[in-house]
Order: sequence, then structure tokens, then C-alpha cells
Amino acid sequence: MRLEDDSAIPEELRAAYRLLKNAGFLPPELQLRRDVREAEHLLQQLPDSDRSRARARLELLQLRLAASHRQPMNLLLEDQYRQQLLERLG
Repeated sequence: MRLEDDSAIPEELRAAYRLLKNAGFLPPELQLRRDVREAEHLLQQLPDSDRSRARARLELLQLRLAASHRQPMNLLLEDQYRQQLLERLG
């Protein structure tokens, strides 16, 4: 799917979405995804002593993103992902 493809957006909202896009605003889910990526990057950059707060923020953002999908989270996958991330950072 092309980023410019707005066929999934109701016709009456397309102009408003284009204005927001051109002004640099993202839909909430995309903003959450961006925030998660930034939190992951920050976590990788921090020394061990400062990681607990950044890790908590990352987990909160991941929970918000999962809630935005209105689908149950697969906690096993989330835990596996968290463990892999911690091993990579450790």
C-alpha cells in the first residue's frame, strides 16, 4: 500500500487527513509506533543504572499500542520480545 493511498479513509475526511499529514501530524497509532521506536532507541543508549525508568516507559507505550488495536496482547510474545531486548542491551 502506498503512503499516499487514502482509499481506506472516508471521502468526507480525506481533505482533513491531508491537511494534518502536510502539517506533520500523525494518526494516534502511528504516533504511538514512533514513540515506541524512540523509547527503544533511548533504552539502547542509556547506561544500566538509568534503564529502569526508560524500560517502564517503553512497556507503557507498548501497552497503549496493543490497546489501540483492541486485540488481546499475546503476553508470551511480549515477554519474549522484552527478554530478547534485554539480552541485546545487556
